[in-house]
Amino acid sequence: MQDRYLVLSGPTRAVVWSDHVSIEVKMTVKGRTESEDKDLSFLVVPLLIGDTGA
Repeated sequence: MQDRYLVLSGPTRAVVWSDHVSIEVKMTVKGRTESEDKDLSFLVVPLLIGDTGA
């Protein structure tokens, strides 16, 4: 099913696993042209894997 009012896209960057991982979410309201696009929200959440033993 496609919804012309909601389009999910991504990822916009490659995923690299390291000691510290963060999940980034950016929501944008699309305008008629790219210059009319508006950022709705941006969120960065650290993903805690557990103790590394260091």
